[in-house]
Amino acid sequence: MIKAVIFDMDGTLIDSERIAIIAWNRSAKRFGFEIPLEMLHGFIGMTRDACMGTLTEHVGSERIANEMFEDHKVIEDELYSTMLDLKPGASGLVENLHARGLKLAVATSTRTIQAHEKFDRFGLTPYFDVFTCGDELNRSKPEPDIFLLTASRLGVDPASCAVVEDSFNGVRAGHAAGMHTIMVSDINNPTKEIAKLAEAVVPALSDVEPKLVELGLLA
Repeated sequence: MIKAVIFDMDGTLIDSERIAIIAWNRSAKRFGFEIPLEMLHGFIGMTRDACMGTLTEHVGSERIANEMFEDHKVIEDELYSTMLDLKPGASGLVENLHARGLKLAVATSTRTIQAHEKFDRFGLTPYFDVFTCGDELNRSKPEPDIFLLTASRLGVDPASCAVVEDSFNGVRAGHAAGMHTIMVSDINNPTKEIAKLAEAVVPALSDVEPKLVELGLLA
């Protein structure tokens, strides 16, 4: 049985990845580039530093990559004010797991200030015992560091934690941490590699709790 559930934030609990892709596409167009959708999906769950290497290689200039990154963040922030919302089923899942007595945490590659600016508006913060953010660690997903630190803060063995993720790098990180990793595939369909690493793949957040029961991780 699990004792804790650790959630990714962007694209898992909050419907922010759709906004991020719009912002990246608008910014790329301004700079005269196109960014393949596969590359944009690869940015999901990465810190800025991790993104910058890929982006610099794609555009051929570190200066342009930096300017594009900053430009996309400005566009993103403008869109957040009108478009940001929870993913369907997020509130119900969080409330149900909390009612079961499980410890809950968020582990996000987003920086601390920005993470709370996004998350705190939805009223779910009191349900969570721990927030671990990207600026607290040197290595981002797909490395397991953020999940291992979160489990330590919760006081729960990694093997007694479930991870709920939507990104490939998040699934890789959860698996590497030795946790029961559930992928929500409402935007990203898993590759063969990811499907093998995830303990289960579900189409929506509303399917997470029943799947945990089915797997014998919840009574």
